Amino acid sequence: MFHADAHKLIQEIRAMQTETSLLGAPFSDDVLYAALQRCTIRHPVYKETVATVHQVSFDALATALTMRQSAMESVPGQKVDPRQASARTAGTNEEQAYDTESDTGSTRTAVKPKRIRCWVCKRHGHSARQCDASVTIPENSPLAKTN
Repeated sequence: MFHADAHKLIQEIRAMQTETSLLGAPFSDDVLYAALQRCTIRHPVYKETVATVHQVSFDALATALTMRQSAMESVPGQKVDPRQASARTAGTNEEQAYDTESDTGSTRTAVKPKRIRCWVCKRHGHSARQCDASVTIPENSPLAKTN
């Protein structure tokens, strides 16, 4: 699980810290740090920040994540879809990238579709339904016995 809004997540963790300290069992700084790290480590925007800030205090990690979120929000043309595997800008010119690859003579090709293979005769080009190979059932097979 990850949170896209670091400000809101940090406020929620601090509210839980306040509640537990009022109950007499406050969380340690390590527990708060681990909770914040767990909730943001898989997010495409925050994972680099969380991975580079090692074993510091909760406040230091919270400050780093807040600064990262502010930096992301200040760039108007940059959108991040958290469902994507990596963060990308909204204005990426993939067509330009394709043109430059073809100009440079790149050997990359599109993924080839899988060839259909028959499981009966093990040949390519047709499926088992279309296979004209005859299948013989041995006489001593349980499939050959009829009641």
